[in-house]
Amino acid sequence: MDVSLKNILLYAMLTSGLHRYNESLRLKERVVNFDVIELKKAAAAAVHKDSTQVSGFFKLAEGGFNRAFEITIDGIPVIAKLPYSSTYPKHFTVASEVATINLVRSYGVPAPKILGYSATSNNAVGSEYIIMEKVNGRDLGDVWYKLSEKERLKVLSQVGKLESVLFSIPLPAYGSIYHKPDLEVPTKSVDVAVVIQKPPNFVLDPMLHRNGGMMVGDSCRYSGVHVIMTAVNLLPLDPV
Repeated sequence: MDVSLKNILLYAMLTSGLHRYNESLRLKERVVNFDVIELKKAAAAAVHKDSTQVSGFFKLAEGGFNRAFEITIDGIPVIAKLPYSSTYPKHFTVASEVATINLVRSYGVPAPKILGYSATSNNAVGSEYIIMEKVNGRDLGDVWYKLSEKERLKVLSQVGKLESVLFSIPLPAYGSIYHKPDLEVPTKSVDVAVVIQKPPNFVLDPMLHRNGGMMVGDSCRYSGVHVIMTAVNLLPLDPV
């Protein structure tokens, strides 16, 4: 078998762990069909580089809903996430994750920056995808028992502050959040003014504006009332 074909199969199929029952079905559900070369091009374009500058590409992790790859372009590491065939509904799942991350980032929550995405498989990659910056850090589970009591209390205090920020975000309904262009189906809606809190040294993501505002709805699986969310009283964008 050609080496490149071997790599493509490794990228497309689940290779970590076994399933206790219906293993063949579980593996089939987690197949991700996509064009590796085109994904490299999309990742490079997301950081304004050429695909010839891609120096690394490897499978990073296999989660419950996505397969993650780490791609290095001209020394810049980024993460690409592609949903499994069993992830449903793909369009709304990807679109909502992107919008949710962008929203919480605008309030200062330290989430990875979205560099590019496609909520449809109708693209050169052949799959929905999200490309985001790689956030450096250590898994809390790996260091928790090495921390002193004072350090643990500090971590818990930080988590509490982040939760406080999340609960303070004014949302007029419960459900999933989307950028307006990602919801094409006509729905009942009402304008909501949201004041974005810009913490010190934080750059508001232009994607919040390029994508024409946001919407919050009851569920990405069911029809229902979606509330249009537009940002007001925004501070001027810093240069990109």
